[in-house]
Amino acid sequence: REAKEEIQKLSFYPMMFQAARVLKSTGILKEVYKKRRVGITSKQIVENLSLPYYGVNMLLETGLTIGVVYLKEDDVYTLTKMGYHLLFDEATEVNINFTHDVCYKAMFHLEESILEEKAAGLHEIGINDKTIYPHLSAMQEPMKKSWFDFDHYYSDRAFPEALKIVFK
Repeated sequence: REAKEEIQKLSFYPMMFQAARVLKSTGILKEVYKKRRVGITSKQIVENLSLPYYGVNMLLETGLTIGVVYLKEDDVYTLTKMGYHLLFDEATEVNINFTHDVCYKAMFHLEESILEEKAAGLHEIGINDKTIYPHLSAMQEPMKKSWFDFDHYYSDRAFPEALKIVFK
């Protein structure tokens, strides 16, 4: 039963990813964070952010499913530890932006890329070439920022250890 529940979640991960991203980008999660001790209602969030009621409720319900918010009582939401990391963890920020801005549309072509041994989805991000690398400096924002933030986040942390090996 547990395996079946987990595999069912997998079928919705792309939508859950987008919902989590939008909970953050719209400020909904920040509003929940501000009232994390007492909780906040969807109506208060709608009023504070001037967002549509239906959309806020849909995102909060998805947030419950993915574990970034907790329903304290009827229509009173608080933040979970996952929600906190979604808001404030640098690695999460870098990874979500990179996935959304650079990879998301292109991943639709993963099967073609594997079977044909080529980067088949590059056209989705405006690149008509065999590789992305010659085009990095000309990429449009926010894709360019997301690429370089991701690259620097991981490579900058590796340099001190790599240099120790190089200079041995």
